[in-house]
Amino acid sequence: MSYEVWNANIDPRKVLEKALSGMKAHFAASASRELAALEAAVAAGSTSPAEGAELRARILDRAADTERVLEENVRPRLERWLTDPHVRRICPAAVPAIADAVDDARWDHLFEAFFSDIKFGTGGIRGRAVMSVGDLRTMAAFGVDAPFLRGPNLFNDLTVLRLSAAVARFAADNSLQGAVVGFDSRIGGPRFASLIARLFLSAGLRVHLFAEPCPFPELSFAVVRFGADLGVFISASHNDKRYNGYKLTSATGAQLTNAERERIYRDYVLKTDFADVPDLPPIEDFASRLVVVGPDDAERPASSAVFDLHPAYLEHMRSFIVDPAALAPLAPSLEIGYCAFYGAGSRLVPRLLRSAGFERITEVTHRSMNEPDGFFPCFEYTQQPDPGDPSSARIAVEAFIAEHGEERFDELDILIGTDPDADRMGVVVKVPPEQKEIYGGGWTLLKADEVWALLLAHRLRKLEAENSPLLRRGFIAQSHVTSDLITELAERKGLAWIKTWVGFSLLAEAVSFAWNGLDVFEKTEYDTRRFSTLYAHHRYEPGVRDYNLGCFEESNGFSILGGPPSSPNALGEGGHVRDKDGTLAALLIAEVAAHAKAEGKTLIDLLDDLTLSEGLALYVNRYRPDPPVGQYEGVNAIQRKLFHLHRAEELRARALRDGLEIAGYRVTDVEICPGKGKYAADPDHGYRPHRTMSEAAERASVLLPPPGDEAAEDAFTDLMVKRGMPAPEPSASRTERLAAARSFFFSNVAVFPEEGMRFYLSEDKRSFVTLRPSGTSRNLKLYVQLSERPADRASLLEAKARLIAAADEVLFDLARLLGMKW
Repeated sequence: MSYEVWNANIDPRKVLEKALSGMKAHFAASASRELAALEAAVAAGSTSPAEGAELRARILDRAADTERVLEENVRPRLERWLTDPHVRRICPAAVPAIADAVDDARWDHLFEAFFSDIKFGTGGIRGRAVMSVGDLRTMAAFGVDAPFLRGPNLFNDLTVLRLSAAVARFAADNSLQGAVVGFDSRIGGPRFASLIARLFLSAGLRVHLFAEPCPFPELSFAVVRFGADLGVFISASHNDKRYNGYKLTSATGAQLTNAERERIYRDYVLKTDFADVPDLPPIEDFASRLVVVGPDDAERPASSAVFDLHPAYLEHMRSFIVDPAALAPLAPSLEIGYCAFYGAGSRLVPRLLRSAGFERITEVTHRSMNEPDGFFPCFEYTQQPDPGDPSSARIAVEAFIAEHGEERFDELDILIGTDPDADRMGVVVKVPPEQKEIYGGGWTLLKADEVWALLLAHRLRKLEAENSPLLRRGFIAQSHVTSDLITELAERKGLAWIKTWVGFSLLAEAVSFAWNGLDVFEKTEYDTRRFSTLYAHHRYEPGVRDYNLGCFEESNGFSILGGPPSSPNALGEGGHVRDKDGTLAALLIAEVAAHAKAEGKTLIDLLDDLTLSEGLALYVNRYRPDPPVGQYEGVNAIQRKLFHLHRAEELRARALRDGLEIAGYRVTDVEICPGKGKYAADPDHGYRPHRTMSEAAERASVLLPPPGDEAAEDAFTDLMVKRGMPAPEPSASRTERLAAARSFFFSNVAVFPEEGMRFYLSEDKRSFVTLRPSGTSRNLKLYVQLSERPADRASLLEAKARLIAAADEVLFDLARLLGMKW
């Protein structure tokens, strides 16, 4: 049956009502089962009556909220997709697939697909592409226009083309001329890239289109090299196989700034509908304005030009080797393993390393891990191919051993991994024999913070030996959850540092502030404008500190941006792309490892030497997400996230009022990191955004009352009334008044901890644990940093063993206090 006939036999109204009634019945039955199980637990004595009453109220609240979301969110979106003729025009398979999902009673999947719109963030959009492995197989077998479940909250041809139409309108209104489009190894990547290229070409843009999967940083480099005005990259980075994304860059090759993103979203994305998506002619019709980026034999329309970017990109990256002459005799003997994690680095990284003189490279080819494949066969359905994740590192090690044997693995000096779009790098290293008990074996995954410290130290040694003027101009930038090991090293070497909120686009923006000599930390300027990007600084001098010697993220992001560029959209003086690059990090850590091997040391030995020789503190940093795998799923996902955030607010009040211990550490202070306030305004969160840092600080001064203190609860209710809450009815009980006051507090007074809530565990504030909502998925992240200053190597090793164990205890205890089930 053709889609035309199929669509003609579907009654959208009947499908809509069947879907809504089915979802309502499904979720009502689920709530009834929860209540029955709870009653049984109370009757059996495994749950106390008081706890049972609290849990019952939560179940009923969730059920009521679900019913509200069905009517207010799901109904209008589902109705629009079922009845809009342009949905059927653009994607004839969309409505039949929705009807099939209704017939198959896929109620949870339908809710997820339609309860919201996929979020437009700093980098564009990222989200679930499919709701089941069956849908993923359908897409892989029959293309991105095949009949699988779509919705506005999913990444699909409809949401991609609508966004691209908005970007094309933005380009036209701002006289933009050219775009670069690329993709990594995700399922459907080439097809999505082709659709976007055709839409841009039909809008009059020149397009450079990558012919094969490429690393995201290479696309960023291409935008600058080709003088394009924007770039689009199809990737979900390190997310699991269900995800895909649309990463948007400016003419600088960097991701959008806050201001750019808000303008595009407000003035274009919100005002673009499916009617604005044109019918797309074949790409051959635009051959004169299309350049295919790839090898000379790349498939392309007959009259299109082709450009091989790899040689220029490789040459550019080799320019960042700190000392080529010193490396030349050392590189050939370094034993390197490399795992591409099925990603776009599979060809480029080995080629880059070999071009730099590293000859002994053994690739992980087990289950074709060296070939681009968006199914990521070695990873479970919800596992992330993230080279900075210990579980992913274990997969890489086990795959190497399965293919090459343990003896060959033991011969390796380092095992490098890059994620699917190759913007992140992780490295597995040998553990010195005397530290195997500390690390739990003969190999370990170095923390990104430790890798970046080694790269910075190696570069600074060369600059110091040359008495380089760059040391006086130099500064680093890092996110506020990245280890203070790096900032302390920078301080010891006389550099300035700037900390930003999380996101490489913010690091790039901070560097641009320094390039332009802006006094961004002036009190009023920071309070009213720059607070949305910046967190803190040390020794920053506007107009003096203008040469970036490194941008660092604990989430395995790294680049070197250099000095002020010769023109606004050029690369910085002596700088790399304005986004993270795992391929460059791979090259530079190999250089450091080669020098370490020549000295008879491992990278862990180098770290210990750095700590002792520079008189640095020992820093142990750990990270864990909740949930440990994937994200909060299903109808109650947002409620689960908010439950933990509200519990954190209760812990903050308790710590500041009565005192709090986490795994034996006394909490000395609590800081809310409000960030830019973007996610507070998200209806999913329900908080009120802040307009200045001063406003955020004032609102954060209000604390929840201690439970059971009736006088404090009454005073809190009165305070909320003074702040605008409608006065409770005289007949309302104290419980009802307090519930109303708490609700008003979280929606109007409390500051959404967009960048985290930090519990300090020492007076010097070098030890702390941070709870932070993810900016790219529906989960929460816990980061811990513990610090001590060792006197000698023996005390360093003793402290390291103790702090590693303590860091895990802190994470687990905070998770317990937050109500997380680990």
